[in-house]
Amino acid sequence: MMKTHMITIDELTLDSKNARSHNQKNIEAIKASLAKFGQQKPIVISDDGIVVAGNGTVQAARELGWKEISAVKSQLKKNEIKAYAIADNKTTDTSFWDSLQLQEMLDELHSNDIDLFFSTGFTESELDQLLALTNGEPVDPSKEWVDMPEFIGNEGAKRKIVVNFDDDESVGTFFELLGQEYTDKTKSIWWPEKKTQDLSSVRYQHQE
Repeated sequence: MMKTHMITIDELTLDSKNARSHNQKNIEAIKASLAKFGQQKPIVISDDGIVVAGNGTVQAARELGWKEISAVKSQLKKNEIKAYAIADNKTTDTSFWDSLQLQEMLDELHSNDIDLFFSTGFTESELDQLLALTNGEPVDPSKEWVDMPEFIGNEGAKRKIVVNFDDDESVGTFFELLGQEYTDKTKSIWWPEKKTQDLSSVRYQHQE
């Protein structure tokens, strides 16, 4: 049975080859959890003090000003420890949320203890999206742009083919063959060519 030790954080070294990156949003979420609940599971380190699992936890603890952290020392060696570090991150990717159960739990926390809600790492915007999803109202961002000047629908398209070019000259040759004009902002075309509606003179006003 592996023993847990209290390790001085300054003695630890973050894994420079850690394939799992932690942006500041993620670190802030970990900090919120540590501040609210404390450390509920130990990190894993190698014999020489390199963090194998829990790099984000160590970084968050340092930003919180912690001096010590709970850790277990792995007995794995070399390639085994590399494989374990990858597996530790990968196994979280293969799980999934029960949207309805998650929404109900978050909604209850949000209603009863707002501080506990935010300590989960979820935002109110994400809760709103879950509510829409579980109420049978899938969130479709593209619908927000319908009837806007920038919106160009693809209704009627039967097939799409992505064409890649090695240089600008090849792009010009391609459009010459098609007999179509293009600009640096051209992202898609129709064949046969379709003329888009000129909306430059149309004014859009907010309607109550």
